[in-house]
Amino acid sequence: MTIIRRNYTSRYAAFPNAIWEDGWIGIDEKGVLGYLLSRPPNWNVHLSHVARVMRVGKDRMQRIFRTLIAAGYVARGRIRNENGVAVALEYVTCIAALGPPWRGRASESQQARLKTIRSCVGSLTEASE
Repeated sequence: MTIIRRNYTSRYAAFPNAIWEDGWIGIDEKGVLGYLLSRPPNWNVHLSHVARVMRVGKDRMQRIFRTLIAAGYVARGRIRNENGVAVALEYVTCIAALGPPWRGRASESQQARLKTIRSCVGSLTEASE
């Protein structure tokens, strides 16, 4: 097979090949992750919008995001108002944290990766904990 590439100067995204080589996530997750990483910085993630663009249903999109969160590619946090009441969920993808996910007990390097993800999330409270 021959691969023909074009040199793009605008409207393109670059991200690590590790995403495509990661055996822990499927094609659905890779596609959504690629879409998320192609969005501008500080872009607001709305599952309903991503589902509409990717042409999948709500349940499937929720499963995809749960898988991406479990794999460490996406972090989910709660946004709270001044009274401490959760008012919304926020999803964060941190490209600095990308790499193969782990299963079971995390090694020191994996714990460092998790720390990087959490630092990208900042002051968000982990919704999954």
